[in-house]
Formats: sequence, C-alpha cells, structure tokens
Amino acid sequence: MTDQASIPVDTPVLALATDAYSSLKNILNDNGTSDTTGTCMFASLLVCEFAHRRGMSAAVRGGNGTDDGGIFNESGGHGHYWCEVSAGEMIFYIDIAAEQFGYPSFIIKNANDVSGWPRYIPGD
Repeated sequence: MTDQASIPVDTPVLALATDAYSSLKNILNDNGTSDTTGTCMFASLLVCEFAHRRGMSAAVRGGNGTDDGGIFNESGGHGHYWCEVSAGEMIFYIDIAAEQFGYPSFIIKNANDVSGWPRYIPGD
C-alpha cells in the first residue's frame, strides 16, 4: 500500500491530506465523536474543497463496493468515497476516512498503483 509515509514530506499532496484530515477530526471532535465511519462523502468533499483552494484539480470518486467500483481490501468490496487529486502530471487518491476500514489516519495512493491493499476502483 502506498500511504503518507511514502510521499515526500514537503509535497503539496501530503500537506493537503494532512490539513484536510486534521480539519475532519476537529469537526468530528467538536461534535462529540472521533469515528470516521459513514463520513466518507463529507470527507471527500472536504479534501476537494481544500484542493480547489490550493489551485489543484480534484473530484470525488467512489463506488458501491459490488458491481460499480468502491474500495477493496482483503475482505472484499465496500461502498466508499474518496478524492482524486491531480498534482502536476500525477493523479492521487486521498482517503481521509480510511480509519473506518482499519487503516491508519489517511491514505494517499497513486491512482496507477494497483499493488497492495486497499485498492480504489472508481465507479461510473
């Protein structure tokens, strides 16, 4: 899995994901929870907004986990949303709600990386 540990520290993509994740956690804490379960659409919109404010192209992607994309891990497919961000000539998937599937804080994955888990497959 490609996660934030493999992205150089000074990249705009890592800063974007870190800031959006921190903002999401603050919003959740202000509302009496820290659980990201069920927040993936809101979280994805938040990442997109942060990206647009920084001049990056971004769009929400997702799927139902069965026959139209989603997030896939060792236990199968799950309905989920994440943000697709263009940074230069590279495209990344940023998922700041990955904790609900047992992953650490947030995930940054090159859109062309089909190795490891999780796998993000955008639906139609």
